Amino acid sequence: MTYAAFDQATMTWLRASGLQGHQRQLVQLVLRGIAADAYTMQHASLSGSVMSAASRLQSALASHAGSGQPRGRLVRQLAAGALRATAQFLQLRPSDTAVHQIAIICHAIPISITSSANEQAAASLLQQLAAENSKLPASIEDLFHSAWIATPRSDRPELIDRAAAETASLIAISGRDYREASGTLARMTVSGTPTSTQIWQSLFSKPQEFRTACLVEGLRYLGDLSAIAPGYEQFDLIRESPSGWGLASERLRSFVATFRPERRQAVLLTTKVTAHDRVTAARKMRREVSELLDQYMAGHRLGDFRLLPTSLASTLDGRSTQEVGDRGRSITRASPLTPSWPTQLRPALRMAHLARSTDAPMTRGALGWVALETLGLSSETHAEPLARLLALQAVRQQFIDAHQALRQSVKTHLAINATASTRAARKLETFQQSSDGRPPREAEGARRLRQVLSRLTSEAIDANAVQREEGFTLSYGRRSLDDYARIDPTNATLEGVSSWIQILSAAEPGDSGGLIMARSGVEDLCNLMQGLESYDVSTCKAYAQNPRVLADRLSTLKERYWYTLDWMYASRNLALHAGVQSLEGDEAMLSVAAMGVVDTTLEVLGNWFRHLATHPATPDATYSALDAVTDLAARFDVVITGLNSPTRVARLDIAELTSPRSSVWKNESWI
Repeated sequence: MTYAAFDQATMTWLRASGLQGHQRQLVQLVLRGIAADAYTMQHASLSGSVMSAASRLQSALASHAGSGQPRGRLVRQLAAGALRATAQFLQLRPSDTAVHQIAIICHAIPISITSSANEQAAASLLQQLAAENSKLPASIEDLFHSAWIATPRSDRPELIDRAAAETASLIAISGRDYREASGTLARMTVSGTPTSTQIWQSLFSKPQEFRTACLVEGLRYLGDLSAIAPGYEQFDLIRESPSGWGLASERLRSFVATFRPERRQAVLLTTKVTAHDRVTAARKMRREVSELLDQYMAGHRLGDFRLLPTSLASTLDGRSTQEVGDRGRSITRASPLTPSWPTQLRPALRMAHLARSTDAPMTRGALGWVALETLGLSSETHAEPLARLLALQAVRQQFIDAHQALRQSVKTHLAINATASTRAARKLETFQQSSDGRPPREAEGARRLRQVLSRLTSEAIDANAVQREEGFTLSYGRRSLDDYARIDPTNATLEGVSSWIQILSAAEPGDSGGLIMARSGVEDLCNLMQGLESYDVSTCKAYAQNPRVLADRLSTLKERYWYTLDWMYASRNLALHAGVQSLEGDEAMLSVAAMGVVDTTLEVLGNWFRHLATHPATPDATYSALDAVTDLAARFDVVITGLNSPTRVARLDIAELTSPRSSVWKNESWI
């Protein structure tokens, strides 16, 4: 995972924008929600939003009305998940008519769609739901503006969280790319503090036409292309030099030059695509071409032609181009999660690897479910127990992520201050050098020269003062934190998870000096930065200091993961039984969620079996992944009961929530 919304460009703009703390948090929450490489629970696909739930339910009803897939049980469960989402929304906006009508439709589904397929009822409900879903963007925009101007009150955190979840879901479904969205914000130029309307418009960006290009290797010409895919052009790279892109034509030829046709034949395909940004346009084209090649593969089963991983997108005027890669990051040194994976987990690893290797979101989601099935899990029996396991791990990860986000934000703030100070000093030095020895001829010129010099000197002094003063608070706060909550010096990951949770817990009379200093340092950091890192820390503080709030969070996460597992299984049935190859927002709302669920499951089970292999009290050889899921599901129930108990005296060891230890309770007073 990465720490989306904490990059230097985004945070530099946020600091200079004049936004209030809760407004910065809202923007960063939205950006993190659309970042595909954010942790799963932070992504829009697991946010419990009405937008995502209603969109999924609409897709399920459309397919059920036509083919009977997914079956009635799954449609009813998806409706139940959407109903929970509407309840959360209506708590904050009780007068929203569109969401209220969606709730009514969700109530009607269990009555209208019984265990046997009822296509006619599904078609009627689909028509009603589609009409209300079309009104959701306006409801979400209204919620966003309300959160933007919200005054400090008890429900403001919930309002910000819900507005961010709904907005991120709407953006993700549209296909908007995280880096393009954050880049558009960072380049925003307005006079004064940006308004919520300006931020909203920047996040979404009006769809426009882009030129896109990609290379298919293994052939030189696609016959009947104009009939099969109108609007596409092709260039034989051996005989033709690509053109027709205006100012970007030379950039197009440079893109083609990266491929060496003497090694293997290739054809260049170009077309125009309407999208929110260049990256989204390139991805849309790649998906179209990938599905287009299916038809040619049917006629050449012995052929080997494939879409190359890099595409090119350009604005119509040719002034802005971007290469878009379909590959992830390179790793200098790769290591297995655990040195010796149990044989029973190998098939799941294989399916997860295959899922990541395919570029078709529906196929990726289906293979993700198959990976879970290889562990012995079934939709009807084991989705809910697995959701309990995932909720435990998500809470543990949320505490760790808050710590990493805090340290990442400190690092970025220090870099921003250093850059600003250096830049101001260089501007002053450059001006002094250019004006030395060249006195102005008029008195007015001399006056202006002195004014500019005074302004640049003041800016340099101010930037240096900010770097010095904030640098002390940032460095001291981070050092106090690191002294108490240990950091692995090789990769800067958190080793002292329990110590970090103790910092977030309520103060007690017997607290050590180091703990008191660490708490003070964290408080100073959050008060200074007031961004998403402060939001994450305050959220985790609430969990650490109020057991029932933590219990509610665990229960909410369980419901969301259970709903996501139902959606994965429904999507698998749509892809494999109904032949559905695309759904609205499937890249972000299915693919990301499915891979996140599979990765988290394998992470927990991998560590679980690694621990069992190194301890003498290892269960017998028949102990399976399903047994581990069952044990962790039972632990979830014990944790919920303990957190809600009025007589609880032991603390919950959050760091060990998903470890094979027999108990996660310790006889100490803090959580």
